[in-house]
Amino acid sequence: MEIQDIDPSSSPSPPSKSNIPTSKPFVDKTNLKTSPKASSYIKQSLSSANSLNLDSNKETDWKVAIEQAKAYKNFKKQQSLKSKERQGKEHTPNTKAKKDNESLQKYREWKEQQKKKILETAIAEKKQKLKKDREEEATAVASTLEKAGTPTKVDPVDPLFGKEISFSTSASAHFLTAMMNGEAAISPIKTEEASSAVTSPVKSPKQSAKVSPDLLRANAENEEQFSDDEDSDEDNDVVESSNALLASIRDGSVEDKQAWPEALTDELVDDVIGALPEEDPDVLQAVKDSGKVLVRVITWNQQAKKPPSTEDMRKSLFRENKYHIIVVGTEECENSIAKSIVVHSKKNWEEAVVEACGDKYIKLRSHTLQATHNMVMVHRALLPLLSQTNSVAIATGHNVGVISKQQLGNKGGIGISFCLGKTSFLFINAHLAAHQNATEKRNTEFERISREVVEGLKPDGGDFDCIFWAGDMNYRINGTRQVVDVLLAKEMHEVMVHNDQLSVAMQTNPAFEGFAEGPLNFKPTYKFDKGTDTYDSSKKKRIPSWTDRILWKQTADPDAIKVLSYASANDIKTSDHRPVYGTFDCKLKGAGENDFLAGRGAGAEEDHEIGLAKSQVCSLM
Repeated sequence: MEIQDIDPSSSPSPPSKSNIPTSKPFVDKTNLKTSPKASSYIKQSLSSANSLNLDSNKETDWKVAIEQAKAYKNFKKQQSLKSKERQGKEHTPNTKAKKDNESLQKYREWKEQQKKKILETAIAEKKQKLKKDREEEATAVASTLEKAGTPTKVDPVDPLFGKEISFSTSASAHFLTAMMNGEAAISPIKTEEASSAVTSPVKSPKQSAKVSPDLLRANAENEEQFSDDEDSDEDNDVVESSNALLASIRDGSVEDKQAWPEALTDELVDDVIGALPEEDPDVLQAVKDSGKVLVRVITWNQQAKKPPSTEDMRKSLFRENKYHIIVVGTEECENSIAKSIVVHSKKNWEEAVVEACGDKYIKLRSHTLQATHNMVMVHRALLPLLSQTNSVAIATGHNVGVISKQQLGNKGGIGISFCLGKTSFLFINAHLAAHQNATEKRNTEFERISREVVEGLKPDGGDFDCIFWAGDMNYRINGTRQVVDVLLAKEMHEVMVHNDQLSVAMQTNPAFEGFAEGPLNFKPTYKFDKGTDTYDSSKKKRIPSWTDRILWKQTADPDAIKVLSYASANDIKTSDHRPVYGTFDCKLKGAGENDFLAGRGAGAEEDHEIGLAKSQVCSLM
């Protein structure tokens, strides 16, 4: 609305009646439907218009007033938007503005900072607590030693095994704590030093482990019905010691990255092994001349997955025409543990093994216990020397019977035995109890399978000359996933071996008396993500461990078995386990005598049963 100024010098004509202002406004306010703020604004506009004596006949005046009201509303709206924008820039948590994307991101960043501060505070408090606990424990030990008249200083050569140390906590906890304090040497002790801790010292080539007679508490949780996927809670002592070791590594108290020892792979012994003669008579004559045979033992948890091609298996596991005897033990073979209750045939897998070994080998015997399988292949040139082939399975799984006490074969072992000339062989393949804290249960199963297999195959008593014990034995590494990852990254091999549950058991448990193992120089074989070299990245974060092992025992001659290779086949990635293989030079009993290779006599054909396959899903107790 435009207002014109009045020139006082001009002589206006007398106003007409219609131009004379009246007391009433020229717009009827009652007909306007506006908001209170707009009405107020209109009132001011009308008051100004009336005071300036505007022409009330102009019909557009009231429309202009309404447009001004709308403009005012738009102005307020813009002001509100600008205000919200300022709030976003000056954002603080717990305001409504966090619903906006930019504000929400700032809120999340703030929350992360808060979490980080809380975590740092918790770690600091934990370190202080561990330090205080160690000081109190040291004070208590010193006080006890003083009263007993014993020097307060613990022998630095062997800080873990002296009587001065209480065995109320795990061996792993003692070792890690001592190591963090700089008291534990990261080097194997001599067998004589450990002899006071075990009934009969177990000699293992190239390695032994610092262990304590105090085993880790074996409060294993009940295993899920047919699954190895869940691990029970970690031992509290191990968790605390693992955290302490991590802290010592980070602050530089422990030596930095070390060198992982080289594994005894096939490539290292190619020159020693070589190939067998092409002709069968030459193979037999070579055995007579040397008095030895080459034995190949393989164990592999297949996770019910289809195996790789014949060519791949031949390259990594069944090297053609290299061995006299090939023994293949598998777990979760061909079908899952649950499915194997109904479909327990391993025909497809056996055909794959026969094809991979080649036409120079025949199947001597195979035996199935639910999802566990054991199979012996022999070079056909040795057939005249073989006798007394037999097999038996011992189930240690779930109890399913009431009166007869049947046990399912979801866990258990299979033994296959035979004689080669005068030498008796026994090959056991087993799948032992799962879970991190089930060490004692595994030890019990090992003892029971060893005893009952021998009883089943040698009812008249006695023992076998050469025994091989393999399988997914499920022994784990004492520690948390976090500390084991660090040990792997820094290649702290000996620390891991010292905390391997089977290494501890072999030194302390009488069931393992006389058994030995090759150098554990290959990386842990469990548990991998599918088709990768990455250890379990799922939410369960299982601890990398040497679950797949091969042990041996000689009873007739302490030098009858010599390990040539012991490693994992890392290029086979169809399962969450890596296959493990071992090659052994076995001396035959009575070597040098004229009849030391005398084979089966007349009438022995019936009990030999070459190629027989047995299968079962449970056993009676």
